[in-house]
Amino acid sequence: MKKLFLIQLGLVILLSLGLNGQNLLNLPESVVYDSLRCRYLVSNWGDGHLVQIDSMGVQSYFIENEHCHAGLIIVDTVVYAACREYGVRGFNLSNGQKICDVPIPGAGNINDITSDTSGFIYVSYPTASKIYQVDPVQQTYSVILDYNLNTPNGIYFDPTFNRIIIVSYRINTPIQALYLSDTTIQTINYPNLHNLDGITCDENLNYYVSSWYTNAVHQMDSSFSSAQVLATFADDPADIYYNPVDQIIAVPLIFSNQIEFIPLTTPVEEIDHGQLHKPDWRVCFQDGCLRINLTLEVNAEVGIAIFDLTGRSLSTTETRHLESGEHCIQLSCPHLCTGGYIVRLQAGDDIYCKFILNI
Repeated sequence: MKKLFLIQLGLVILLSLGLNGQNLLNLPESVVYDSLRCRYLVSNWGDGHLVQIDSMGVQSYFIENEHCHAGLIIVDTVVYAACREYGVRGFNLSNGQKICDVPIPGAGNINDITSDTSGFIYVSYPTASKIYQVDPVQQTYSVILDYNLNTPNGIYFDPTFNRIIIVSYRINTPIQALYLSDTTIQTINYPNLHNLDGITCDENLNYYVSSWYTNAVHQMDSSFSSAQVLATFADDPADIYYNPVDQIIAVPLIFSNQIEFIPLTTPVEEIDHGQLHKPDWRVCFQDGCLRINLTLEVNAEVGIAIFDLTGRSLSTTETRHLESGEHCIQLSCPHLCTGGYIVRLQAGDDIYCKFILNI
């Protein structure tokens, strides 16, 4: 018997250049999902513009020339941006109007951002080893923590314990917690990770961090005692985000000018797979249907699903038992627009993903 976690699925690259015109991503640093409008918002470290990406992967500028270089967070109807040397700014999600502008004089590298349940915003300042608290209503700020820190980078508010989880860009970074009730800081654990950038969490209290040391996203439980690799990349993953609507992690690849998506599934414990048999499968669109030609080496329970480029499920088949051999499966999808899609094949307890164009 062996333990298998069905988390490391095929990575889905958001392909925009050549598919949907010009790629507007310029050193993408942070990403959030606006569920009401079915779009991702991405900050550009390179030019400070805020890019929106719709469900078809089409990019356009949402905010320009406002220095939205770094971390992003959505609070109610506002997206707040960490603006490096300019402090914190907030914009109405419906019309882009700037409704919050909190300069932080002397700051040169305001980086990640999070918010608590009382409406306060928090930002990290790695080069000065500080955490700031921002009141977006009064448009004021204060230093909430400036000791026992060393290049704090990613921050995430944990409502269960009313604390901010902090990861740092250094070798053997500790996982630290800033408790907001008394502004004390504690070290939770040392998970043997280095040069961490972003941190996010899912509804099961699994935490995910991005590392420039390993070029990977790592997963930990809430004890932070050890980490496992969730996915690896060609270059440095920046400020990651968990989308709870579609249960995927969005990963900005800052030097590739891309966003990658990691679909998550529920962990499966204690499954004996024996020898893994990877299926041979091919996909194409034909007469309003998605056609899958599949060859199985072993019997398996098989299901097919198609997603748009944000990870939103568009159509699925019922899971059915197939014998080993060749099969043709058709999934009706006559109303899909032209563009890129992700096809997911589940064969037994293994999941595979492919990118496909509908033209």
